[in-house]
Amino acid sequence: MTQPKASSPVLFRIQAGKNIGDIYLGDSWGKIAPHIQATGISSDYQAEFDIFNNFGYEPLEYLQFHIGFDHVQVFDEADNPAYPIFKLYFKDEALVFMIITSYGSDIFNLDACRRMFTERNIAFGSSISEMVMAYGSNYAKHVYGSYDGDFIYPELGISFIADEGKVRVIRLFQQMNEAECEAIRAKYPQ
Repeated sequence: MTQPKASSPVLFRIQAGKNIGDIYLGDSWGKIAPHIQATGISSDYQAEFDIFNNFGYEPLEYLQFHIGFDHVQVFDEADNPAYPIFKLYFKDEALVFMIITSYGSDIFNLDACRRMFTERNIAFGSSISEMVMAYGSNYAKHVYGSYDGDFIYPELGISFIADEGKVRVIRLFQQMNEAECEAIRAKYPQ
């Protein structure tokens, strides 16, 4: 399993269903903004829905639309040097879903991203088998595009998008109750 090296300090801890560093699910944008060091681009639900449609995706097949949101803050690597966050989704002014990514970053390159560990020591670049060893095989799997899949652990509030056998995106959301977990597993069977 991927482990932090003594010479490579952990930059951020990622806790399933909770946070990355100082960014916590449930927080308002006003509380998050000072930590992000960027404003990003804000758009509403309909604009995000249209973006997914324009890329040829069916929005309602994606977890963030299942969870629901009012608006989203979108960042790029030049805009957000403090965290490798791509999108933050808010509902009723509270953060409900976040996408943390190792893609397309000049500032947070994959080596830096490998120093951001979950509470079970999974980092960007960890293998799918390491992820399954750490989180178990009771995941829902959404396969789309050329990705290996989005491995969703709804009861924990975390999912991992893998590409070429490696974790490249980590998504956090509130832990789901039993009925919500069953709905997710029915929607995305292994």
